Amino acid sequence: MLFVASDALSAAYPGTRWVPMILLSVAFGMVNSVGTEIGGTLAFVLTGHLTKLTNMVFDRFSRTAGRKKLTQKDLDGAKQSAIIIGGFFSGAVFAWGLIKQFPGFLKFGTFSTMGALFGLLLIWQDRKALGAWWDKEDGELCSIDSLETTCE
Repeated sequence: MLFVASDALSAAYPGTRWVPMILLSVAFGMVNSVGTEIGGTLAFVLTGHLTKLTNMVFDRFSRTAGRKKLTQKDLDGAKQSAIIIGGFFSGAVFAWGLIKQFPGFLKFGTFSTMGALFGLLLIWQDRKALGAWWDKEDGELCSIDSLETTCE
């Protein structure tokens, strides 16, 4: 909703920058927080993922670093970082194609669409746990604790 509100304010008051920007800051913070909880990493910190991959390659092939063997944990981290970097560039190419096809889209609807896509992505990512919210156990709704749903 914050993404939509930012788009709506920008369209209604074209000279307004600060309030829509604050709404986007809060929205992206929320997306990052939920993404960290669900995915276990910060999705918006692209430079961190690039640094992680670069250090891993350097440690593996550099004599100075001792040509360190990669563990399964290293490979899992590399895979996660590569997926996030790939997702970033895929999103950039998708946005470029969308704006090229619909030039007016950049003036209104951009952030609303981003918010909808983030929401759908997070729902898809957490689809198994979401189903537990409306399941009933012994006639009672499942409870949600601080970590996850408890429906066992």
